[in-house]
Amino acid sequence: MHTRAMAEILRERAILPNHASWFLLAGALDIMVTATILARFGGREVNGIARAVIEAGGLPGLVAFKFASAVVVIVAWEWVARVRLGAARRLASWAVVVAALPVVAGLVQVAGGVVNGHLPLE
Repeated sequence: MHTRAMAEILRERAILPNHASWFLLAGALDIMVTATILARFGGREVNGIARAVIEAGGLPGLVAFKFASAVVVIVAWEWVARVRLGAARRLASWAVVVAALPVVAGLVQVAGGVVNGHLPLE
């Protein structure tokens, strides 16, 4: 298969739409957990890039950055899927797992703080 322009790939039907749905859900949950930890519990963003984005553009900047990044990742695995479907499935699956890790970590931190009495629920 010959290499296609990115715009052409974007017009085609997605090969891995379920992966994209889970990836976008994990990204949205990451934003919600991050915003909650920062606003309600006075936490701080540990990811330097995300911290810089938040400092520069606030929550709207983080949302724009997160979803622009998601588009790049999804387009990349869709491009790979047109050449090597198995590799694209592995790439997309790992992307979902990696995107879910900060959500799980944040929820564990909040749960631990609540259980230990450091973060009161109101």
